[in-house]
Amino acid sequence: MNHGRQARFEARNRTRRIIVNDDAGELEHPGADTVEGFLEPKLRDLAGTQVDTICWSVLSEWGDAPSYDSRVQPVFGDAHDPPPTAGTGLFQKNLRSLIDAALCPLQITIDFAHEHGLELFASVRMNDVHDGIIESTVRTTWKKSHPELLIDTDGMLDDKNLYVTAQDYTHPEVRQRKLEIFEEVCERYDVDGFELDFFRAPVFFSPTVRAQPVTQEQIVIMTGFMRRLREMTEAASVRRQRPILLAACVPDSFELGLNIGLDVKAWLEEDLVDMLIMGRGYSSFAMSLENEVELAHRHSVPVYPCINQKPAGCEVLTAEAGLGCRALASNWFHQGADGIYIWNLGVPVTWLTPMKGPQLHDTIAKLNAKLHEIGSPETLAGLDKLFMVESGQPLHWYAHASAPWPLPVRLTHDGVTNVPLEVGDDLKTAEEIELEIRIEGQPGCDGLRLRLNGEDLGAGTVTGDGMIRYALQADQMRQGVNLFEAALGSASIASVELTGVRLEVRYR
Repeated sequence: MNHGRQARFEARNRTRRIIVNDDAGELEHPGADTVEGFLEPKLRDLAGTQVDTICWSVLSEWGDAPSYDSRVQPVFGDAHDPPPTAGTGLFQKNLRSLIDAALCPLQITIDFAHEHGLELFASVRMNDVHDGIIESTVRTTWKKSHPELLIDTDGMLDDKNLYVTAQDYTHPEVRQRKLEIFEEVCERYDVDGFELDFFRAPVFFSPTVRAQPVTQEQIVIMTGFMRRLREMTEAASVRRQRPILLAACVPDSFELGLNIGLDVKAWLEEDLVDMLIMGRGYSSFAMSLENEVELAHRHSVPVYPCINQKPAGCEVLTAEAGLGCRALASNWFHQGADGIYIWNLGVPVTWLTPMKGPQLHDTIAKLNAKLHEIGSPETLAGLDKLFMVESGQPLHWYAHASAPWPLPVRLTHDGVTNVPLEVGDDLKTAEEIELEIRIEGQPGCDGLRLRLNGEDLGAGTVTGDGMIRYALQADQMRQGVNLFEAALGSASIASVELTGVRLEVRYR
């Protein structure tokens, strides 16, 4: 192994307790046309937490245009005609003011990160399509001028209408347009690496919008793109005598990735990626990592599963969301994850009406509380948690790249319904363990057979909100996968649906 590759291997395996993605939304804030005003809304308070790495979006929060002082593509605002009016309208004004004052937002972010001992990755959205749903003015002049380079929408399914402006990577011009961003940032900025955000958005070829798998030729195109990018970053690493890492945010499983053209297994085998970020948090408890972690670790590639603000199904800024984030992190560390990646953390303070003053700082404190807890099994130990089985479905636009939710499921007389409940904690020291079951179509549990890990649960306590609750002992639970079983035990029950399984754990 040559010296440069050895340095990259050492850098890829440094400790990253928490990675935070920043979508550059601070540019929406009044006052973000100064260094302090830019840092205040989201970045400043990351110092002193368990965050070790920041991924900052160099192609803005939407619109597929640079949010840094690019010389190869027009920056956000200049790339549009007429100028965008989405959000506050301040994004392009603040960006232009900073650039005109020789204060590039990317450089400000790099300086802040390195001053506080943090890594800074340039996050590149590989196919942003916000310009298809927010408003037409966010669509760049380049996209308007090149409709032939966008995907073919003939036969597009209704639940894929988000992707009408997705670029088609079949075309060399599309791939080159992305590569020139990577190349410029390599040459002009001292970043520690790149995040390739394949979840913004997970469509690269036309078959995907028709719910069809891509062709082998299209898979080869994407692997070829990754090879070119690795060659580019390796050459830049030699010139600057410091490695440039490549982190890829991919769908919830390697199989789902392959369906849209991302052959992650091949990337691992060919050493084309240094870090894997799994999912975008649209299926949180439903995403199982063990197979992906095992294969990635075989190639010395660390894995970071994603929390999208909160667990799916919880409301942001609630106590329940905080308990759920702890549980998710516990599960993933138990499955072998190397750290936690957080997406959309700052959205409540930037979208759609940016906060300011005491409201801004109070909200940041609530959002950032988890950043002191979820970065290691040691700091999670002894903290209350809420483990869940997700019920419903992932956000429809991203369902094709997300693990399916296990619930709801209709109970029948023909057999037993098995629902896995993952619990990453060792519950020996827990003071209270409460299992909550929600059954639709049947008050209480009369006529039902409910079991946990092979043990009959009995009647439980039926509450006014339709939940059946059970106080459990630690020896009834396993660290890892627990099996909840439900079946109809009475022929008089015709239609019953299992819609919720939750486990609340309290230590004090």
